Amino acid sequence: MVRDRSAVLEWFIFEELTHIITHSFSYFRLTGNVDYGTYDSSRKVQRWVLATFYRSLSGPDWVDNSGWMEDDDTGDDECTWYGITCDANGIVTSINLEQNDVGGEIPYEIALLDNLGKYLSV
Repeated sequence: MVRDRSAVLEWFIFEELTHIITHSFSYFRLTGNVDYGTYDSSRKVQRWVLATFYRSLSGPDWVDNSGWMEDDDTGDDECTWYGITCDANGIVTSINLEQNDVGGEIPYEIALLDNLGKYLSV
């Protein structure tokens, strides 16, 4: 019985998080990417986490913030943003922003990037 409750709770938390993220996308201007409509929920969460990361660490003031939070319809996705490396499926595997004048606190949401592992360098 506990296992069923755990699964329901996990589903509920994921659904709530997805709802919150969806409504915050317009604020973060994350839907401008022409491929956005094809993203699954986990890819949308990834995009939101990176936007939160950018805002929390003073992204507009970085030495190089190429691609980050650009609101255009070029099709550029988060895998093309400066310092981001993704695997063949578009999943972030590393963030390298060394010597980029990054300031602030790394947001807790970064933990949602499951494949990031230990490859975060700011």
